[in-house]
Amino acid sequence: MFELSPSLSAGSQLNLGEVLDRTRELSHIHLDVDDGNFVHEITFGMDTVATVARNTDVPLDVHLEVLNPMDYVRPLCEIGVSAACAHVEALPFPSEFLSALRRGGIEKIGLAINLKTPVDEILSYADQLDYVIFVSVEDDSDGLPFRPMTLEKVRRAREAFGDRVQLWVDGGVNETNLPDVIRAGADGIVLGFLNADGTVDVPRCADFLGRLHAVKPDVETVFHRAIDVVPDVYKALDELGIGYEKTAVGDKYVAENMRQNGHLIGGEQSGHIIFGRLANTGDGLLTAIKVMEAITETKEPLSVLASGMTMYPQVLKNVIVTDKDETLNDEKVKAAVAKAEAELGDNGRVLLRKSGTEPLLRVMSEASTHELCEEKVDAIIAAMADAGKLVRVK
Repeated sequence: MFELSPSLSAGSQLNLGEVLDRTRELSHIHLDVDDGNFVHEITFGMDTVATVARNTDVPLDVHLEVLNPMDYVRPLCEIGVSAACAHVEALPFPSEFLSALRRGGIEKIGLAINLKTPVDEILSYADQLDYVIFVSVEDDSDGLPFRPMTLEKVRRAREAFGDRVQLWVDGGVNETNLPDVIRAGADGIVLGFLNADGTVDVPRCADFLGRLHAVKPDVETVFHRAIDVVPDVYKALDELGIGYEKTAVGDKYVAENMRQNGHLIGGEQSGHIIFGRLANTGDGLLTAIKVMEAITETKEPLSVLASGMTMYPQVLKNVIVTDKDETLNDEKVKAAVAKAEAELGDNGRVLLRKSGTEPLLRVMSEASTHELCEEKVDAIIAAMADAGKLVRVK
């Protein structure tokens, strides 16, 4: 299972409590502990790590980028983090560090290795390691490019360790080099997938998931969507490897599914989009803001962002019937709907529902061609006529 690990340092430290509230659906949280000496940056100290641990049930994965890792062993064990690693370059005796973490009850222990350090430095510790983090940029500063020399180090480690040790890559991984990282044998990547407010960066996740799906179909997704939309959206999500659920038509059903299953985004064909962490109902202004955020962050026009989805034609006919409920429950009509659904499969859909204000049923089909839509709608209307329920097509 290939994993994407969002780093807490990408979220706003001024609003850490809010960030934690919005990351409770994640499988784990990655924390970089930087001391300003081993690396230039200063991020989280042990007091902050302890505070995070007290305020979340999500397992914590700590990456020590510090001069004296042994000084952190006891605090990490007392806090009870799930995983911890330190840089081999900062450890005179790596075995001592790994053994101390294991004795202290840390579930997963590992070593990290800087870009220019030979991979041979870690190979002899195979029997003590659960995972290795390969830092793939020159230092810990944001925005530095991925260095391809990391790929050969990952390949050599995979050959030496087999499947016993997880291999992670941290730094500069983007949509272009991601397939190479996967093919080299990495099990996961650390990325800044969190926005400042702690929400998942949906546009970036979607693009990454699409590329992951093309290379490694069993990818672990970072987020899921509860959604009631059209088949062209289903197909686009399938191609991107993004999980979704179908609900009954209506905001209330989508919102209910989101609350029950912890989904982040829901929507329906009418254009109502619900951002579960920000609102309980569809909000047009909020949706517009989120679209503009995606445009700003990706620096792509909306025409490019939307190009991954091909819109299907739609045919909708309003049919006046003798009785709405009797028609919906008529066996001939139900059989016609089932036949149309089976024939369309994943390449379209049909929808039959009653108007709330008029004595009519709405018969709708979406499919790859307009002619196919007309065919399915007319077949259902013909079944209504055959059942003696049709008055006229409005």
